[in-house]
Amino acid sequence: MEYFLFLLNILLITAFATSIASAYYLYHVRGGRVFIALGLLFLLYFIDNAVVFMTEQIPSFALIYDSLFINSPVAKAFLHIGITSCYFFIHKQILREKFNSVDYVLLIIYAMTLFTVQLISDNAWSSWAFYAPTTVFCGGLAVYGLARMKRYPRNYRRTFYKFYKRLAVSAVIMSLMILLEDTYVIFNIDIYTDSAPNIFNRNFSENLMVFLFSLNLISYTRFVLINREMSVFGSATMPPGNMISTMDAFCHIHSLTDREREVLSELITGLSALEISEKLYISGGTVKTHIHNIYRKVDVGRKNELIRKYTDFELEASRGETQSSK
Repeated sequence: MEYFLFLLNILLITAFATSIASAYYLYHVRGGRVFIALGLLFLLYFIDNAVVFMTEQIPSFALIYDSLFINSPVAKAFLHIGITSCYFFIHKQILREKFNSVDYVLLIIYAMTLFTVQLISDNAWSSWAFYAPTTVFCGGLAVYGLARMKRYPRNYRRTFYKFYKRLAVSAVIMSLMILLEDTYVIFNIDIYTDSAPNIFNRNFSENLMVFLFSLNLISYTRFVLINREMSVFGSATMPPGNMISTMDAFCHIHSLTDREREVLSELITGLSALEISEKLYISGGTVKTHIHNIYRKVDVGRKNELIRKYTDFELEASRGETQSSK
């Protein structure tokens, strides 16, 4: 069992570290605060797993840690609040929603729950009540995401949302498994005594869920890396049937991020900053920042100049395609 836990820990640490690096790369290449949240999420999981591993390998540390957790799980509570907040922010960014007062109230209630469950006199029930809200909250976010996509299918037609849907479904299933495993372990395996508490801190279902999330992020990063290598407009390495669109080529040449690409697509159709803000579910200030960055990267000063430059690029690209087909 010790060898298995050691190998499992090495696997998780490697996956989490790679995920952090992947999130940093995606933020550098594509921009977007969602990648910052992903990096922070896996950093928190990295820290949590490191602490759990120490409880498994160092008996004296395990005794101290278990006693502190029973008496005052403040550090663990902040860790869970950080993880849940990251999940919340990531879902909001993916679903293109703004935070509202209800969201903040839910987070406050969740945080207050983690700090008040320790008042329960029965240590087993106190521990179960500490872990359950995080599992329920994260599973609930996945259910909300699936319901949102079903209610507004036109807003989520991109291929990416099929990928998100699979992750959300797996998150709901894994959340149920995590809750069942916690219930069994806490009430049947853990020992809660003042002199020598013995708590099994690792949840294998949670490890599996986060590992799957990590693999998906790494796989997506690999996809971005491959496409970035092949996305030079007109490159001879690009198979003829996979020629990238004019918009993709324009954005690649001017180093525009994914979000800047979305804003550019709306700008050239004639939408105002306010209309873009409402359509993309981002603030007006954020839209203006993206527009300013687009102008700077494309080296234009006004909207009509941007449209003219893009139109000229489109005409030039179409002529190149016509000539190459002859």
